[in-house]
Parts: sequence; C-alpha cells; structure tokens
Amino acid sequence: RTVRNPQTGASMESPASRQMKFTASSTLKAILNPNK
Repeated sequence: RTVRNPQTGASMESPASRQMKFTASSTLKAILNPNK
C-alpha cells in the first residue's frame, strides 16, 4: 500500500500487514487487579 510522510509529503510503498488488537473488559481487569 502507498503511505505518505506527513512532514515531507513524500510517498513510499509499505507492505500490507495484519495486526491483532485485544482490549480487556472491565471484568477481566478487576480479576487481574483486585486491589483497585
């Protein structure tokens, strides 16, 4: 995919990638941090 440097405006090619995102629920946070 084509990406652009916001400072210089230069375009360059970057390989596509897949990234996983995990957000812990408030219940899980409470179990992992019982003192809060």
